Amino acid sequence: MPIEHARIRTNEATVEGAVATLERLAHLGVVPDGIPDALRDLRAALEEHCRQMDAKGGFEQIVREDPRLSHDVDKLRAEHVAIRAIVGALIDDVGHAPTLHHPVILLALLERVHELVVAAERHHEHHSDVVHEAFVADTGALD
Repeated sequence: MPIEHARIRTNEATVEGAVATLERLAHLGVVPDGIPDALRDLRAALEEHCRQMDAKGGFEQIVREDPRLSHDVDKLRAEHVAIRAIVGALIDDVGHAPTLHHPVILLALLERVHELVVAAERHHEHHSDVVHEAFVADTGALD
């Protein structure tokens, strides 16, 4: 197991919690004050997740364990870029929208939040599959 595995898992739980909070708020069908904070929390957790995965013990360790996964690691990195861009754009839009209570603007924002939640959940599944393949599939357990 990579030395940083426990710390990375802790951060993944933080990202998952931020996504879950955002999803709950979006399901309310209004833009409560909590959505901007939830987006900022998600951005902070995502930035830490990306930093950890790019550091020693993250993606590098996955490829070292199983070089066949280098393409999957490249896809995970691309997902990081895409999700970070979505979060940044949503934060900008929430901060600059003339009125988030206009039904059309609100609906569009909530649809984008839902798309972000789906993208984050897919990324988490993909990430988990790659980690499992690298560290569990051949040995039956994390080292």
